[in-house]
Amino acid sequence: MEDKVVKMVIESTTGIDALLAQKTVLVASEFDAEITMKYLKKEVDLKSILGIMSLAVLEGARIEIEARGEDAEEAIAAIKRTLAKWGKISKWEHRLLPEIGKCLKQEMRHYNLFIM
Repeated sequence: MEDKVVKMVIESTTGIDALLAQKTVLVASEFDAEITMKYLKKEVDLKSILGIMSLAVLEGARIEIEARGEDAEEAIAAIKRTLAKWGKISKWEHRLLPEIGKCLKQEMRHYNLFIM
């Protein structure tokens, strides 16, 4: 049986929110390995969305993910990819960025019309 441990820093501005927790649980559930997350001396099953949400992991938090089992190394790699992919920009920021761009374009058009 193989054990694998990785320490990570959560970069998402919302920490581990419901969307990131859901994505992580879906990936963790694909593996037979026993996978846990440790944060602030608490340890939860990474296949439990309620467990993850109960940790209330914040932006910049240092977490530890441990996997035990035959596919532990693959599980850790997949979870790291998931947290990196979905944890960079929060869901709110994904929605907000295009709107900010639209508003700026409208303001610039208005300003240019005003000057002329």
